[in-house]
Amino acid sequence: MGGTNQMSHSDFLFKTSSFVDGAARAVDIVGDFDTYNYSASSREADVKALLHDIAAIRKDMWDAYESAMRDEEERVPSVG
Repeated sequence: MGGTNQMSHSDFLFKTSSFVDGAARAVDIVGDFDTYNYSASSREADVKALLHDIAAIRKDMWDAYESAMRDEEERVPSVG
């Protein structure tokens, strides 16, 4: 489960901005720079969002499991 991938990001619906994008947005009166990642349909967007939610829950559960295992190893000294 180590490492991160795009599936684990909660901001996948939004475009990643650069410094130049931020500076341009400061003077963007009309709102032309407000773009989002595109999905062909609302169903596709929902599926993407659901998959990202599942991936985030899976990562949280794995992190909790690893933390519990570390705590258990500290609590119970190994014999041998």
